[in-house]
Amino acid sequence: MMAKQLLPTFLGGVISYDDYNRWLEGKAKSHVIRDRKRGFRDTSVSGYISDIHDAVLESGGCDFYTGEELDWSLLAVTYDAKDRRRFAMRPTVDHIDPSRGKADFAICGQRTNMCKSYLTVDELAQFCVTFLRAQGRLPTGVQD
Repeated sequence: MMAKQLLPTFLGGVISYDDYNRWLEGKAKSHVIRDRKRGFRDTSVSGYISDIHDAVLESGGCDFYTGEELDWSLLAVTYDAKDRRRFAMRPTVDHIDPSRGKADFAICGQRTNMCKSYLTVDELAQFCVTFLRAQGRLPTGVQD
């Protein structure tokens, strides 16, 4: 049986203790499986639960990359890919830079995670500049 984490105070009345811990365990298990395939050493579900919980506490309930408030109530709702817009602000776990070979987790919205995917923050920023330039929307003064 996995050790349970305390519900962060900012989630009180938003989701249940059990839903939060089910989410933590599910995210930890999926990241351990993925990271072992990447060759990460010293991965364990209990260690990742603790690391992800720490990232949740650091987030204060907001997306690490955008600062937007996340909709934590969606953790108790089954994800439906047909309704992606509804789940855009559903919290998920991201490796800030998976190439570092260690767990450096951040909490972000599903939308942010889908956009960032496997990119580092610098790679995503460069892509955004390229995208905005191609759309004719690059703000004045922004440089490569």
